[in-house]
Amino acid sequence: MLLNQKTKTDTAKAVIEALVDDSRMKSIFDHIRNLGISIGFIGMGKWLTSQSNDWFLNLTGYMTIASGVVLGLLNLIHAIVKLQKDHWTRLSTTLFSIAYAVIVACALLFTVYGKK
Repeated sequence: MLLNQKTKTDTAKAVIEALVDDSRMKSIFDHIRNLGISIGFIGMGKWLTSQSNDWFLNLTGYMTIASGVVLGLLNLIHAIVKLQKDHWTRLSTTLFSIAYAVIVACALLFTVYGKK
């Protein structure tokens, strides 16, 4: 029981130290900015496809959506590789990926089906 409490304390200290580190905080904000850009591409593509039945606008919109999806996937892969370089455990990386998937899904749903 005492060992488990010590491990939790050490983990909490490691998380706080990671958040205080300037380079890691910059990485977090860079990641969120890149995520916003990719979601913006998807929203812009959705808007283009909803504007007209013109084949060129539809093609441009779908290409913009595809670009946003590719940028989002590259951002996710970069984040997972960075977590592995920082020696995060498999459980931590899995929990991060699940939380990331939920946040991205909510943002995409709002972008695609949100207020018109």
